[in-house]
Amino acid sequence: MATPSPRRAALLYIAVVLGVSFALEAYMIGSAGGLRAFGGYGAAVLMWVPGALSLVFRLVGREGLRDVGWRLWPWRYLAWSFLIPAGCASLTYGLSWAVGVVSFDPPARVLQQGGSPLMTWLVAIGINLTLGMAWSTLVALGEELGWRGYLVPRLVRGGIPAPLVVSGLVWGVWHLPMILFGDYATSRLPWLSGLQFMVVVTLAAVVFGWLRLASGNVWTAVMAHNAHNIIYQGVFDRWLNGRYERFFAGEQGLFSMLAYGLVVLLLWRRGSLAAALAQERGEGADQVQ
Repeated sequence: MATPSPRRAALLYIAVVLGVSFALEAYMIGSAGGLRAFGGYGAAVLMWVPGALSLVFRLVGREGLRDVGWRLWPWRYLAWSFLIPAGCASLTYGLSWAVGVVSFDPPARVLQQGGSPLMTWLVAIGINLTLGMAWSTLVALGEELGWRGYLVPRLVRGGIPAPLVVSGLVWGVWHLPMILFGDYATSRLPWLSGLQFMVVVTLAAVVFGWLRLASGNVWTAVMAHNAHNIIYQGVFDRWLNGRYERFFAGEQGLFSMLAYGLVVLLLWRRGSLAAALAQERGEGADQVQ
């Protein structure tokens, strides 16, 4: 089989990944109401669909693994991959705290155990940022092999307009069945949760895509994905709550949109996005064509 053009490969990949993922999500929702009944394993399986299919596409299309971006350097991008999501999460919850949207509200099981809730939270932060990050690396790698390791470079080389935005829209749509019909919505208004999520995930995809393209390193996207999930969900979301938290805080809140929006604006104003896209277009001909 001849190696497909980047545009054709990207569009076909999007169609196949969404088709397979929607079928799997429909089964999970129809049989158990969503992801929670399957524990962490259900999410891990679903998150590996994009990665597994990207490997199939590479094998069938004889594209090889060279352009995945396995190298770990430059190290500064790995640092940014942690610091940017950590900064966005801190700004999100810092603003939410400042305006009274959230307050410290430990889980009930922590209060039942006695002791210092604050100390327990600090211990939980340490566990999340070590063991949690290690486990999250395994599952996030599945998504990132697909989204940033395979799809984004082909969207760029294929001349798709606003490729990082397109990758974010695809990434968001991939989540929508679980938000609209399953148990991934953050409020009792799934349509609003879905709309908020689409905005945040598209902005985050621009940042993650920039990290991948600027560094030539898929591990930056894995680290950013890890840091986002762990810090938003594990460090803050379970411990800081309020009546309107789901609309302002959390990974789908208005302040999260603001935080990632500011990063995207900074990257655009500095010319960093344009430089990363130009770099990928220049390197792509030797690797995939």
